[in-house]
Amino acid sequence: MKKISILWLSFFPLLAGAALSPSLSEISQTFPAVSNLWLKSLITIPSICVVLGQLVQPKLSRKVTAKTQVLLGLFLYALGALPYIGPTFPIIILSRILLGIGLSLLVPHTIGLIQANFEGKIQKKLLGYASALNNFGTVVAVVYAGLVSNKDWKLVFLIYLLAIISLVTIYLFLPNDQHEVNSPKQPTKEKVSYNVVRIWLKMFLLTVIYFTIPTNLAFYMHDHFQQQGTLIIGILMAITSLFGVISGMIFSYFPGRKNSHLQELILIGLFLISMCLLSFTQTLPLFILGLLFSGWGLGWGLPCFNHQLISTLTHPSSSTLGIGQAMIFLGQFVSPFLIALMSSLSHQDNPFLMSLILLGVLLGIAMLDFSKKTANNG
Repeated sequence: MKKISILWLSFFPLLAGAALSPSLSEISQTFPAVSNLWLKSLITIPSICVVLGQLVQPKLSRKVTAKTQVLLGLFLYALGALPYIGPTFPIIILSRILLGIGLSLLVPHTIGLIQANFEGKIQKKLLGYASALNNFGTVVAVVYAGLVSNKDWKLVFLIYLLAIISLVTIYLFLPNDQHEVNSPKQPTKEKVSYNVVRIWLKMFLLTVIYFTIPTNLAFYMHDHFQQQGTLIIGILMAITSLFGVISGMIFSYFPGRKNSHLQELILIGLFLISMCLLSFTQTLPLFILGLLFSGWGLGWGLPCFNHQLISTLTHPSSSTLGIGQAMIFLGQFVSPFLIALMSSLSHQDNPFLMSLILLGVLLGIAMLDFSKKTANNG
């Protein structure tokens, strides 16, 4: 049960933002004075809380056990349901902040506890399963949101109460002596290699690119395909995430670290196909196909980069993983703002075309890594 309890933590991070994606249009009708940019940021506000939380997390981990951090994080995460009681925009913002603080306590452990408790093939398999659960959380979130948003968008926020179930399992089955990725016995300052920084940057870019979809899908479907029902948006996001679940499940059966650059090229190829279809197609079936490729790419990309990070560690206690997870959430937060800025500067209102540009940057970093590895081997 300890393994299941640790894995189940990965169900919650992407769910935090994905649950609101199908409901943005309904929320915008309730608050017409709020700009679309701020509405989109509701998806990503928890992400910046995770990033800021990493500034204090190393000190916190020397004083508070991992179990206590996770329990508190899950409790705060459940407070994301507050807008059901008080459906005002300030309350929604407050709930997103509380949920984000909870995530900042929770997120480092989703991968850190796997790295600290398991090794070898089991570790890689669990990383794939963790990615699958990440995407499965999105599936559950968007299907639920799509079903209830048409009745009452406030019902969407009740999904965050699922954290109570995990809180109970962690309390019962996670031993008290499990600590965070940063152990007090380890140096508080670690020398960060250039290779680690590049992996962090790739995780950031991957998330920025993917989150162009949930933050823009409802508006894009309305403007280009005259589809505005939350149910259809929820179904599309669910199918997209389901492909991520499948991709994460089979990741562990792909050759390991020695083929990590091939793994990168595969996920970049998947996103290239995806963003080309999303940017240029005029037909809904091809657009949906582009969504499926993006889900497959994310489900492959997250465990790929997490495995690369773990491979750089010299001891089992390191803030490297925590910062890596923070880069994922920073990408979620930055995504709508960066895409909006790029669109404004280029006078181009297609958000997926902007993601193609960022994908070129990601490809450049991957090719630089490949050339360095080739030079070192030569």
